[in-house]
Amino acid sequence: MIPHSLKRAAMLGPFLALAAAIALAPPLQGQGRFKVLVPNLEPLEGAKDNFGKDVSEKLRDLIDDMDTHVSVERDEIRKKLREFDLKEKDLGCIQWRQLAVQMSVELIFCGEYTETNSTRIVNSNFQGARNGEPFTVPEFSSTDDDHAAQEIHGAFQDYVQQLRSAAICVDYVGSQQWDNALRTCEEALAINPTMQTALYSRGRAKLGKAEGMEGTNGSPGERDQLVHGSLSDFDAVLEQNPVHEGAMQSAGYAATLLGDGERALGYFRQMLELDPGNVDVRLRVALDLMEAGDPAGALTLAEEGVEYAPEDMTLKLYIGHFALPAAQRYEESEDEADWALANPTYEKALANYDAVFTAQPDSADAVMLRNMLNAMRKLEQTDRAVAFGDRAEAALPDDAGLLVQVATVRKDAGQLDRAIETLESARAIDESVANFDGMMASWLIEAGRLADARAALSRARDAGSISGDDAANLLFAFAINGPYKEKKWSE
Repeated sequence: MIPHSLKRAAMLGPFLALAAAIALAPPLQGQGRFKVLVPNLEPLEGAKDNFGKDVSEKLRDLIDDMDTHVSVERDEIRKKLREFDLKEKDLGCIQWRQLAVQMSVELIFCGEYTETNSTRIVNSNFQGARNGEPFTVPEFSSTDDDHAAQEIHGAFQDYVQQLRSAAICVDYVGSQQWDNALRTCEEALAINPTMQTALYSRGRAKLGKAEGMEGTNGSPGERDQLVHGSLSDFDAVLEQNPVHEGAMQSAGYAATLLGDGERALGYFRQMLELDPGNVDVRLRVALDLMEAGDPAGALTLAEEGVEYAPEDMTLKLYIGHFALPAAQRYEESEDEADWALANPTYEKALANYDAVFTAQPDSADAVMLRNMLNAMRKLEQTDRAVAFGDRAEAALPDDAGLLVQVATVRKDAGQLDRAIETLESARAIDESVANFDGMMASWLIEAGRLADARAALSRARDAGSISGDDAANLLFAFAINGPYKEKKWSE
């Protein structure tokens, strides 16, 4: 059993990378305008610089006339250059981006041109200052600075519409409106097919829609097609930006849904290479694997983190949480090689849980303690379970669910009266956690204590937790499997 809070954190993880797209979206009416840093176009190969200066000046004027954006004033640029002792002619696109971040500017324009006689060939783009995601203005030739400025401004208006569509898509993804998200992402990608934010968001929408089809009329083929499509989008993002954390995590999750655990681990390991010692990130991606049905993969990923954080108790706790379902999966497998892994994996869970309990006895986790008792029962380690049950009860004497588990291992060890006393203690704390009289009756019948069992069955019947027929069936099953087989007719 894994706490819901960390599961939720894992599922939210892939959406972190969407924040950059929202920051670049055009503001709604009345919310102010985003700033655009427009340096002068850079002349190349001996071209005269007056054309570049004039084009950029006129582009600033055109942007200033927009409702959504405004250019940074030249005086403000010069002031910042003096502050950092920089010369405009020495700056390239990367340096302009760095300066824009210092000025809290969202977008930059960057471009250059060559000159043959009176014709200039212009190459330029707009970029997000923080994420560097570019929008390329198609190359064009011009003999006139007015025409050049208009050409760039027209492309910028397309860019603004692309950003708006991408931002709306992000909102739809966040509210799980998958079809609307797909539609608006397609609108953004029709303008720029390589926009990372739109590609990533479309992949998230496809993945979300596929997950939503589970248990509906959607065919497995349709679901797989959507997941394959999402994986293609994430790969397209990673081709442009190999360190896009959200794309790596989402691609790993998609690959797991397709049953390709090896490919999934590849994506997740690629993600963790950025910060291998970050336990929170490691657990987030491991939980994605767990959520997608690969507890063994989640266990492997978590265990690899021990090299970087050998004393981290949260990591050890979740290694235990992953090891238990992995062991259960091995136990249920039809492959003999998997069966051989079941018991060692249960032991792995116990070893990590015990390390946590020993290190933090005063903050014992009830889920962990119950899991430990269950693992010991699976391993048929009755004496060990009874001894640990004493420790668990001492650590959390008021946890009714844990006491039910402790009572069960005491019953397994033949300590029936003590087990029933423990059940009574649990009932006094919270009578809703178990069918106490039904459990007691079953145990008493199993032990042949029929008179005591009858009283417990009567209480259970009166409370409505067992029917008269079910009570009779318990007694009949005992008679068949016990006295009847042993030919003790009077019993």
